[in-house]
Amino acid sequence: MGRVFTAYRNHPRHLKLFGKALNQETLGRWLGLTQAQVSKIERSSRPETRLDVLIGWANILQLPLDMLWFDLPNQSRFAGNHQSGQAPRRGSDVLDRVVVALGMVDQAAGKDFGLEPRGQASHEDGVQWFNAATLAREQAEDLTSVFQSLTFLGSTSAEEAPSEGNDQICDQLAKFLFGLVGTMNRRELLRLLGWTAMANAAFPGASELDTDEQQRLTRAITSPSRVDEQVIDHIETMHLYCKRQDDALGARTALPIALVQRDLARGLLAECPTALRPRLLAVYSDMSTSIGYYFYDLDDLDSARHYCDQGRAAAHDAGHAELGIYALCEMSDHASWHGKSPAAIDLAAAAQSLANKTDDPLMRVFVAQRAASAYAVDGQYKASMTQCEKAEDSLASAGQVSAGSTGYFLNEGYLARMRSECLLRLDRPQEAAASASAGLTLYDKSFVDGYTQCALNLGNAHLRSGEIDEAARVVGDAGGRAARTRSARLVKELHTTRARMQPWRATHAVRELDDHLATCGLIPNSTSYTASG
Repeated sequence: MGRVFTAYRNHPRHLKLFGKALNQETLGRWLGLTQAQVSKIERSSRPETRLDVLIGWANILQLPLDMLWFDLPNQSRFAGNHQSGQAPRRGSDVLDRVVVALGMVDQAAGKDFGLEPRGQASHEDGVQWFNAATLAREQAEDLTSVFQSLTFLGSTSAEEAPSEGNDQICDQLAKFLFGLVGTMNRRELLRLLGWTAMANAAFPGASELDTDEQQRLTRAITSPSRVDEQVIDHIETMHLYCKRQDDALGARTALPIALVQRDLARGLLAECPTALRPRLLAVYSDMSTSIGYYFYDLDDLDSARHYCDQGRAAAHDAGHAELGIYALCEMSDHASWHGKSPAAIDLAAAAQSLANKTDDPLMRVFVAQRAASAYAVDGQYKASMTQCEKAEDSLASAGQVSAGSTGYFLNEGYLARMRSECLLRLDRPQEAAASASAGLTLYDKSFVDGYTQCALNLGNAHLRSGEIDEAARVVGDAGGRAARTRSARLVKELHTTRARMQPWRATHAVRELDDHLATCGLIPNSTSYTASG
């Protein structure tokens, strides 16, 4: 299993997302292991033989069956395509098809179009944008066809598209690439392909656009000076799509698309028309702060802080007070979660200063709630509850919340959940249980992580009140939902909550909880916990 861990940490996807291999500490947090334990497993020549542990790790990391030497529950390595001796095709094979197309160009033109090493570049390096003057009008139009082909290949599973159809598209791609050999050098061609693949990744719904809209988007990507209102509309729509992905499926699903979208927006800023620059900067700010939240949900505070800082700076440049408040509030919440009350209070105060300059009632809700959390971490009961009440009053006066608003997630269920967190920090378990129960009743269950956190709050409140059976039942329900999104932050909180139950580990309720969490792939076994406060 050590070799699998090493391969997983060095997977190209992690290199693309983070600019470096996934470190052992982060992998350990996801698996409930220390960095030293991960290092030992990777260096050990002794294989792990406990099947429940192996299954738990495979489920948490979502390892494909063809990497495993054992079966997962209700899944067999020898089902489906494996019966023919071929590994099953998983997800998009866009890269494979492009590589084949480049290989055909190699043979026809006698040129080497292999990729050069990229060094230590990170996702913060952005994209070097191609000078559109080197593209003839016909080539720019042909790029739309490439864009459409890659979009088709990227959105179609092996079962939905016959291999001969993919082969035909591959042939078309090769012909187009060969036509560019005489007019573009290798570096230019690779950049062009890079943008096309990036557009495919960033705009998963692009195949639904009509031809004119696809051409508009493609030309803006190849020449940022062509950016117009409709192009920014598409970028905003895809950003909202990404947020909904996070709500329903978690940060692990949303982050890869969000990073590509942000890189696209960043590149378009280079030559964006002056009149549209503030609007595109605002979108870029919103994207950056959202990515900061995704990293926070993955328990990576340094990356979360970095992207929220970028979001705050872009909001300032755009003259967009609400997005500046959004970034400051997220930074305050991250500090509160990690117990850094002075920083949390200072950031909430800075957000309050900006909120006084805007008429947006949702921003007053957001600021008051973040201040409540910061005061709770600092042990200030009265100040925290005053801010909770202020947030609730502001929400009541806000009226209908727009689905496109920065604070679209602010509702009564969210505020009840956050009040319960404040009360838990202030050691008021019975009051916390009442708020969490109300939150679960009011919460929109499409916000999976938020609902799960509210359930964990209720479980912790019951636990602190000595109600072990009810705590185990509620935490078990939260575990089932946490398994859907694999939020590193929530899984860590789940482990901490279960560790507090160690004194009651022999009870029927806690044993059932352990069995349930193991089935969900959230714990490797039921004996790995040590009691904690």
